[in-house]
Order: sequence, then structure tokens, then C-alpha cells
Amino acid sequence: MGFSGGRDSAALLCLGTHLARERGLSDPVPVTLRFENRPRSNENDWQKITIDHLGLRRWEIVTIGEELDPLGPVAAEVLRRHGLFWPPVAHRIVPLLQVARGHVLVFGTGGDEVFSPYRRHAARERLDVHGRPLRKAVKRAAFNLLPERLRVYVRLRRREEFPWLRSVARRELERKYRALLRRQRGASWVESIQQVPESRNYELTQAIFAALARDEEVSLIQPFFNPGFIRVLGESAPRGGFPSRAAAMELHFGDVLPPQIVQRTTKAVFDELHGGRETRAFAQAWNGRGLDPAWVDVEALRREWLSPRPQYRSLTALNAAWLASLEGRT
Repeated sequence: MGFSGGRDSAALLCLGTHLARERGLSDPVPVTLRFENRPRSNENDWQKITIDHLGLRRWEIVTIGEELDPLGPVAAEVLRRHGLFWPPVAHRIVPLLQVARGHVLVFGTGGDEVFSPYRRHAARERLDVHGRPLRKAVKRAAFNLLPERLRVYVRLRRREEFPWLRSVARRELERKYRALLRRQRGASWVESIQQVPESRNYELTQAIFAALARDEEVSLIQPFFNPGFIRVLGESAPRGGFPSRAAAMELHFGDVLPPQIVQRTTKAVFDELHGGRETRAFAQAWNGRGLDPAWVDVEALRREWLSPRPQYRSLTALNAAWLASLEGRT
């Protein structure tokens, strides 16, 4: 089982262990990635709470240095084999798949989509989550309470959101974002999560994960992204959604999870993995090839890639530019 130490992976590990012991089967084996020199991603103490709670004797830990850079050896191989993919960090599952080669890997994809509170509940919960500056949490909470039109305006008109986009690209993004919001207008939380399996994000995520699992001869199971699970979750939740992530965890996994995990108010952040040696080297040498300069400010995008923690949303452009750089090579 993929086990990061977060609530979603801990819930699956605890439930899997409970069911295995109930049926007289071997305990599942948690597989954890440990990232060197990435303090914001450190979940060691939380991982230990769950492992000790279950009394598991076998635990596979894979230490990761620079291998999972967005243009590192793992990502480069995935891009060469499968082309441009979404999400741009999907290659991070490869070390887990390699450990599970020839077997089954249970992975917690989809927890953020199906367990996150509805927008107005999320505004309150953001103030309770530690690990980020309080000022930022207050701003995010206030943003979630704004009327739809103002949220669109604030998000898409601030240059710091997408500093590399030209005006024409920003207008097109705004048009598509408004169209998405119109389709979702009036939908309850239950109706919103029922649409998850119909989303483009779901389609693309499932496609690349399935391809990567085939590469490693692994049967990949993602319970939280299973349409049947999503349907049942919607039936068990209040129409307005869960008031908090903790409430969702308590209702569905409170009998198997350690109480500290259910009620935790911290969250690991993995933005330190968004840039590294290969990314910086490519960004410095990049001549703008592969992206339309009418839509993208090349120098602004280069600055983003060279920043200490590049925005997640810039990584698809990074991958596209890198693939374009391969054209014509022997």
C-alpha cells in the first residue's frame, strides 16, 4: 500500500490491515517515499503513529533524492514513453509501483476530491489547519466566502496567480473557468462529487496511472476514485457536505484510525519537489521552443521554473517545452 502518512493513505492502510486480519490474511505492506532535504514534506512522526497503532512489522521505505525532479530521470522516462501527461507529478508514483512490481498497489488518489469540505465549510477549516502562515490562511478563507464573480475576478486578474500568461491567454483561461463555474452553479456538495468521475481531471489521471501501472506489471487499486465508492459516499454525507475533513474521516474510518490522525490539523506540502537540478538546467538553457510566445511570457516562465518552489501549474508547460526540445535529436 502506498503510505505517505497523511489521513487518506493512513485510512486505507488501517482499513486494509483490519480486513486482512479479520480474514486471516497477511498484513498489507506499507510503502513510503522519504524525501531528502525536503522538510515541508516530512511526515515521519505521523507515519510512526499509524505504524505503531497497527503493530506492523514490515514497512518498505524508499529514500528519494533528486530522482523525482519534474525533469529528472523518472519523469523523463515517463515523458518519452507516454508523452505529455496530467497531473504533471504523476511520475512520483513510479517508485511505489516498482516496489510493488508483479503485485497489487493500493493508492489513495482521490481523497482530496471526495473528502474536502464544501466551499463555505472549507473557509472555516482553513483557519484551523496549521503549517501555513496565519495571514495566508485568513486570506484563503475570505476568498472562499466571496461571491462567484468576485472569486473569478480575484483569481484570474492577479498576475501573481499566473505571472507567465499573456493577456490573451489570461482571457481565455477566464472564459473557460467561468464556463466551468456555470456548469457547477447550484450544485450541492453531493452533486459536485458525483461529477468527479466525469471530469477531465479524473479521465487524465486514471489514464496515466493505468499506463504507469502496466509498465511495472502492477494491479493498481484506487478506492477513493472508484465511482461506486463516490456514489456511496454521497449517500452517507449531509447535503451540504462534511463540515471538515476530520468529520469525514471520523464517520468513515474513526473505528480503525488512531485518534491523532483523525483530528490532525497539519498537512505536508510537496512544493519543494517542483524544481531541482534538471529543471533548473533546462530552464536556464531554454530558448522558448515549444510554447507560443503570444500566449506565454518566456522570461516570466523561466523565472518561475528557476524559483525555489515553482508553481505546480507551471509544470505542464515545463514538460511540453522539454518534449519540444527533443524534436530533431538523434
